[in-house]
Amino acid sequence: MFENAWLVDPEFDNIVRKCWQNTSVDGVVVHKLDQCAAAMIQRSKDNFQNLRER
Repeated sequence: MFENAWLVDPEFDNIVRKCWQNTSVDGVVVHKLDQCAAAMIQRSKDNFQNLRER
């Protein structure tokens, strides 16, 4: 699920770029998207607590 708050996160572009360029993922787009989603979900938990409750 995409969170609009990610768009204003100054690290969003860097996280997506790093995930997309990760060569340990086998190049399958779905795996890269999964990795990006997991990284952004963790970032949300660490930096944007309770987005859904607002």
